[in-house]
Amino acid sequence: MSRLNRMASQKTILVTGAAGGIGRAFVELALVDGARLILVDRDAAALSRLENEIGKTAGASCVVSDLASFEACRKITHGVERLDAVVHLAGVYIDDDASEEFKDVWDTTIAANLTAVFNLTSVFAPLLCKAAPGRLIFTSSVAFRRGSRDHLAYSASKGGVVGLTRAGGDLAFPGDVERPEFSGFSFGGVDDLLIR
Repeated sequence: MSRLNRMASQKTILVTGAAGGIGRAFVELALVDGARLILVDRDAAALSRLENEIGKTAGASCVVSDLASFEACRKITHGVERLDAVVHLAGVYIDDDASEEFKDVWDTTIAANLTAVFNLTSVFAPLLCKAAPGRLIFTSSVAFRRGSRDHLAYSASKGGVVGLTRAGGDLAFPGDVERPEFSGFSFGGVDDLLIR
């Protein structure tokens, strides 16, 4: 039995970046533990391959999305009545430096790695309030702490994820609801996916 068992069993979990290496590993663990999954990735071909590998009746639905807007995030869970957790594993890692020619890399990286976290929080936190408590789980990287001279935007974006996650627990939600739990970790391997 995996370490995800107490969170995953019979829960509905949205997983972004599901078709990537870390995402696939999480999906395999969560399915073994009986989770119902909404798998999201911007790469339609990779997501289709994942769906074929796990089987269409494995308790997972697939949605192609880049998480670039509130509306894109809302479409992911259209018709979903309950959501227990969002596990955000999507992101980009592109070489760059501080020269002007890399401004597009900066914009792309911040949008994918940090703005998407804000979009997910804004759209899904109210739905997660119904799950008592729902969980928003975001991944960072040790790069936010030590920096990476060839990945300025990546390092900055992951630092932003840490800040948003820390501040998330203080967000106000309307009405008398149990606020969702915000969790984050700097990834070191699939075994680090222990949900507290």
